[in-house]
Amino acid sequence: MATVDCNLTSFAARLRPWRTSEASPMVFRVDRVGPLFSTRRACPPDQKPRKALVTMAGKPYVVPYNASRPIVVYAPAELELRWRLWKAETQSREALAQ
Repeated sequence: MATVDCNLTSFAARLRPWRTSEASPMVFRVDRVGPLFSTRRACPPDQKPRKALVTMAGKPYVVPYNASRPIVVYAPAELELRWRLWKAETQSREALAQ
């Protein structure tokens, strides 16, 4: 968590896959963590800085999931790791034509 204002804030880093052998679990490393950067718009004078999660810049990283192997992520201690499990729906739906 970082103290942010009304600007969009992010940081640069690299998430790299790494595996020692085919039998070992996939390990991901977060490195090359850069400083925070943000947009530079003027914030309303009555808006106070707040604590918020600052995300890594770039596209979301989708990790292939295999239930028989763990997903291991090594990240610097000052970073907070959050994840989301996406699952396929069993029911398909028809798209609406417009």
